[in-house]
Amino acid sequence: DHLPHGRFMYRENRLTNIKQGYLWPGTAIRTVIDPEFIADFPEAAQIAMDDRPRIKETWFLAIEMKSKFKRGEAGFMSPGSYSYFVSAGMNDSNTPRTVRLNGWNDPRTWNATQIGDWQWRDEWEYTTIHDPSIGLPRRLDAQGAPISFPVYRIDTFIFLGVNVGEDYEIRNPHNFTSKNDLPRPIDLDHSQLRHDNEMARREFLNYLAIAEIDDRAVAWPSRFSGAKPYPFQVAIAQAHVFNNHSWDLWTQMWEAQLRPVENVEHWTSRMDSGDTSALPNDVDEGKVDELSQYLRSLRDVLEAMERK
Repeated sequence: DHLPHGRFMYRENRLTNIKQGYLWPGTAIRTVIDPEFIADFPEAAQIAMDDRPRIKETWFLAIEMKSKFKRGEAGFMSPGSYSYFVSAGMNDSNTPRTVRLNGWNDPRTWNATQIGDWQWRDEWEYTTIHDPSIGLPRRLDAQGAPISFPVYRIDTFIFLGVNVGEDYEIRNPHNFTSKNDLPRPIDLDHSQLRHDNEMARREFLNYLAIAEIDDRAVAWPSRFSGAKPYPFQVAIAQAHVFNNHSWDLWTQMWEAQLRPVENVEHWTSRMDSGDTSALPNDVDEGKVDELSQYLRSLRDVLEAMERK
């Protein structure tokens, strides 16, 4: 609520309202603009000339003021003689406000005066018989008829930018027919994952992470290999996944912590077992065999690091 003119708040409010509307059956799938703003006016005007449909909306900051006195008169902007105003349906709200107009809207074509870099002022007037917000009480003439007073409107518009983003579909988060289809945490087997069952905790909550990069020389790699047993630079770590906020695992406060690799035999036996169910889809099984041998060659070093 502290950012009523911001692009982020407008976008988030719109997405929220659309997704809430999906709660009701029969609501059509909606699209929204993925915002991409161009704030430079000359650049926006050039886009309007070259590819006008690309501009989805034009944004302005509007500062709308009504005054008892005309601009430049004595008493103008004196306390109690003016107020910021904008009519919003049945209610009134204060300005400034953000004005979003569909497509390209060129303020140079308005009946307004440019007063600065991409700022325009529109001045007009109307009459009223009563407006205490600007110091106009109700008055009657000698015949008892209400007296009309002029009210001066001074509206300033500042160019904020154009939105040239693409439309995309807002997915329906409520596209399920039964509550059993809803995504939810997986409650692990408590009979196995007791606090004193270290092997089960290792089996389900520990992961081996291996990353490698080819560091061979681009030119004449055999000459500069240095007789390395493995032609890649490798980083190995053990990741421990835990949730110390909720033992039933419904509180989604998962955390992960990297640790030195321990119990190398456990990992090598897993890698040699042929069970590839836990591997990413794009990992070659032959690569697993190579890394298993590499892990064995580092066993003593890893254990020394663990002791340290």
